[in-house]
Amino acid sequence: MHNNYEEQRDDLEIEMTDLGPDGTPNPMPFVRLPMHISPRLRHSLFLSLLTILSLIFIFVLVSTPLLHDRLLSIFPSQVSPAPTPTQQLADSSQPSSKIGRTSNGSISVKMVGSNKLLAVIPGPIPTTCPAGPPVNQTHQVGNFPLWITGLDGPNAEIHLQDTWVPDLSDWKGWTVPLQLALKFNFIDPVTLTVGNLDDGPTPSFVSNNGLSPTTSITLDYHRAANVSQQALNEHPGIWKTTLSIPTNGCYYFSLSWPRGGWQVTFAAGR
Repeated sequence: MHNNYEEQRDDLEIEMTDLGPDGTPNPMPFVRLPMHISPRLRHSLFLSLLTILSLIFIFVLVSTPLLHDRLLSIFPSQVSPAPTPTQQLADSSQPSSKIGRTSNGSISVKMVGSNKLLAVIPGPIPTTCPAGPPVNQTHQVGNFPLWITGLDGPNAEIHLQDTWVPDLSDWKGWTVPLQLALKFNFIDPVTLTVGNLDDGPTPSFVSNNGLSPTTSITLDYHRAANVSQQALNEHPGIWKTTLSIPTNGCYYFSLSWPRGGWQVTFAAGR
């Protein structure tokens, strides 16, 4: 009943009649135009009108940059902008099998710049390392009969810096130049060894002549033939060598000779 009533209420009729001589309408209309607007048709007309208005609004919005920017400031987008290629390049990390023998995050390798250099970033100096011996103003540690120059203070440390390499195929660690001074006219050969106080990779002495790195070198004041090739003689009783440190950590130098020995610890890191 309700639907029939709604449909009857929406039915319209238009009648056209002729007027008589005296101005009164003819009782019989000569034209009758029925007009029927159902609720469904009225709803369709409303949607069509709304669609047309929306298209007009979108056209005005797109063609007016100022209005577009104003609306964006009122209704900010919730979608984060896509990172630029430079950002993606700076954020990409590459662990290296050459230096990935530790699992404590002690080294970061990042690709930086348009020339695709790799930045090798050392981890911080560990706080768990035992305190090394004091370093004097000449950056020297050691004891009779050998002294090592090239460490930082106030206690024995080696500060590693960021370094950039084109690839990691030849990467063996941070290189630190050291000077070794043996007591004047010391008669015994001595053996200097470097080691790791923990379970990580061990530093090594390297040379420029393609020899394999080694963790121990021999020095002899009187017999040059006994001196390891990783140590180059500068003056009588003074040699220079290069220490390669693969990662931050807690390390030690130990010296041995037929009648004695000693050990000193040092820390390395950023």
